[in-house]
Amino acid sequence: MEQAADTIFLHDETGWILDVNRKACQSLGYSREELLSKSIADIDPESIRTGKNELWGKILGGESFTF
Repeated sequence: MEQAADTIFLHDETGWILDVNRKACQSLGYSREELLSKSIADIDPESIRTGKNELWGKILGGESFTF
């Protein structure tokens, strides 16, 4: 995960961030500790107002999804 060239977030079903890689920290300008105290909605408030709710419904329904 740390060697990945992509930004990677691991979060729970409610959107709270459980783990991130170095690229995620660099791309968003947060420390790892800062990101681990946030939810996806904190860093992407638009996710609450857009069609991403449909995505969350799929995830909560047990479907996996990669984006």
